[in-house]
Amino acid sequence: MIDKLKSPYVRIGLGVAAAAIAPAAMAYIGPGAGLGVLGVVLAVLAGIGATLLGLVLLPIRMIKRRLKRSAAVKTSGAETGSDREIDVTKK
Repeated sequence: MIDKLKSPYVRIGLGVAAAAIAPAAMAYIGPGAGLGVLGVVLAVLAGIGATLLGLVLLPIRMIKRRLKRSAAVKTSGAETGSDREIDVTKK
């Protein structure tokens, strides 16, 4: 019996059942606490949104940089080595 309680599904089911059976608390939340909770929820959502935006934009920025560098290399002629002359006669 105890081994069955180790399953996360059983624990979640028991938690939901306990929450459904419990009577309403009828507690008052003042305006300060309510606005505090609202501020925390909005801050967490903004943090999650900023994280997701960063995860999406970072690869795009890296691709743009790589394309810009390859375009700069192609226009400078550095890939062929035509702008450099090596003098091997001088020491």
